[in-house]
Amino acid sequence: MHCKVHSQMICIGYKLKDKDNKGQDWKVIVFELMPIEVVNSSETASASELSNLSLEELKNKALVSTNHGQEVTPKERIVQYRERSRAVKLYALKRANGICEVCGNEAPFKTAKGEPFLEVHHTRRLSDGGPDHTEWVAAICPNCHRRAHYGLDSYTVNSSIADYVSSKENSLRRV
Repeated sequence: MHCKVHSQMICIGYKLKDKDNKGQDWKVIVFELMPIEVVNSSETASASELSNLSLEELKNKALVSTNHGQEVTPKERIVQYRERSRAVKLYALKRANGICEVCGNEAPFKTAKGEPFLEVHHTRRLSDGGPDHTEWVAAICPNCHRRAHYGLDSYTVNSSIADYVSSKENSLRRV
């Protein structure tokens, strides 16, 4: 049997099914493939390539790649996540008492329930094996949270958060 290769493909995802195409019971993995030339085409320019464009060039590129008001085709993907303790989250929020544990400012707004909005940040990422523990989380405003993840000084910010939380936890133990 001869097989002619038309195009190289790249796996962009997969689905798990309990039946094959004929309805027979099988454990099936259906791989979602895309021609590699589509992935490498100018339509999917890298962020660095796009960031070098002028505002007008970027707008033109964006308009060419839009679907002109048509519905966007939904994609399905399987994601692994680490389940976090609700008690740890609520503890961090209560400890902060509506004040960002990085910048010291009040929460930027109140939620629909009238509670100060802060996000709980793990100073040691769960995805890197960090613990979901009260001594490794801080309640911080959205700006400081983005800074802790994406800022040029993210390492320093996370170190200062860890020091602050450690100090705060030590003072709470003495009470």
